[in-house]
Order: sequence, then C-alpha cells, then structure tokens
Amino acid sequence: TRHNEAKVEKQSRQDMVPGPPSRGGGGGGGALEPPLVGLTDFQKQALARLWTTHSRDLDAPHCEGDAALGSTGSDLDDRTYGFITRLYSFLTKCVEAHSAAGVVQREELGNDVKPAAVARAQQHAAAGGISDPDRDAEDDGGIIGRRTFGSLRHLLRMREDKIHPRVMAEGRQVVQLDHVMFEAELTEFEHPQLPEGTKPPAEYVQQHSHGSFLYHLPERALAAMGCAVGLMLSELIRKSLNQGGQGQQHPDQQQEHENIRRILDFTRYFVRFTNVYPLVRMIDVKTNLA
Repeated sequence: TRHNEAKVEKQSRQDMVPGPPSRGGGGGGGALEPPLVGLTDFQKQALARLWTTHSRDLDAPHCEGDAALGSTGSDLDDRTYGFITRLYSFLTKCVEAHSAAGVVQREELGNDVKPAAVARAQQHAAAGGISDPDRDAEDDGGIIGRRTFGSLRHLLRMREDKIHPRVMAEGRQVVQLDHVMFEAELTEFEHPQLPEGTKPPAEYVQQHSHGSFLYHLPERALAAMGCAVGLMLSELIRKSLNQGGQGQQHPDQQQEHENIRRILDFTRYFVRFTNVYPLVRMIDVKTNLA
C-alpha cells in the first residue's frame, strides 16, 4: 500500500478538490483536452488502498500492447490515474445532482434510493400500464448522469434525506452499466461546450476517451472504474462525518470509519458493460475479471 501511495502522489499533478470540469475551454476552436481533476491528500491515500485491492490481477502485462500504451503490471501509471480521477468526478457529480434535484425518494420499506423515472415505471407496471422512457427522461429535467445513477442505486440508500452508501458484505460487488449511455453521459459531463448530439473529434476519442481506454486495456480500465466507484462511496461517508463541523462528533463515527475501511480494503467493485459499441460483446473481451 505504501508503494501505491507513492505512485498516487507522483501521478497527482495538482491539489485541487475534484469537481465538474470547466465550462470554458474548447469553445474557441482549440483542440479538445481531457479534464484535469486533482485529489486531496485523504483521497490520494484512499485511492492507493483501492488500487491495491483492484489491481491484484494486473501483476503482469496481459498483451504485448500494454507496454506500448504505457500501462504495465500493477503500477498505477499516469493514464490510469487520470481516468480514475475523471470517473470519480463524474460519479460524484451524478450522485450530487440527483440528491440536490430531489429525484430520489424514500421507500416505506427497504429504504431504497430510486430515480423518479424508475419509481414511475414501477407504478405503471403495478397498474398494468407501460412507462414511456422518453417522457420519463424529459420529466427528470436533463439531470447529469441519470442512467448512470440508476445503475448505482443498489449501492445507495437514503439516510436523513441524504444519499448514503449502502455498505454491503465484503467481497465482490457488481455494477452493470450500459456502455453507450455511460460514454454519452460522461462526454456530456466532461465537455458541455460541445453542441448536443456532437461527438468529440476522432483524434480525441482515440487518445483520451474512456471508450478507447476500455477497448485497448479492458482489465486496467475495469479496475480503474472499480476504484472510482469505491472512492465515490467512501467520500460520501467521509463528507457526512465532516458535516457536523469541528468539535462535533458523528454519533456513528466508529462504525462509519469501519465502513470506509471495508470499502477501501475489503471490497472489489466489478463493473460490467452491456451494449458495447461497436458490436464488441463482453464475452469476447479477454480479461481476468469475469
């Protein structure tokens, strides 16, 4: 873990708190650039622990192209670090946006978190009707990462009217994402200056897009995605502990610190992408994370 902490420190180029990318650059005809997202010291330490857990299957290059792409073995290279921070920033914004917009609701039983569109779909089904996905999307008002948030619901719950991680048993936790929708929502978040429906230039897609990273280095990309999920969940807990202000101790502080430890050191988040375009079935992608 100390080795990975050193790697995280080396890869971190800035000490800014993660947040949505600037809505400035790229609009004046200049080349599109990937957003730069920094981590706090606490987040760097948490990432080092997550990477230790999620990189255990990356002890050796799995294809000859790994070295050429600058990603070999279990080292946390610059490219992987950059994608983890970008994904973490996006997932955090997804949760924050849905919480702020009030489109999650507390169930009388189960204490589940559900987007309004999902709740409406279940109500339609219970009444024998059919939900209209297009209308549901409009009703949600274009909130950032609507479908991505829906894929994270099983990891979240409501507590005191705020979204909080649902800490599950240690071990393997699976997150399933629609690849086409995820890449579209990630691009919209990272590059809001692009006109609606416009894709980034081909050169950018090949060099900097998450889709390219996933295609060329699937094992490393899935491990990075798992780290981003774990970091987002652990930060939700840490922020809730800090909301009481200095001198005020959270009533469940000891248990919450134990929950953070379980997320960082004893849980692996396995991400499965469906609807992979162009027609690359996940069964055909050779990884050790299946």
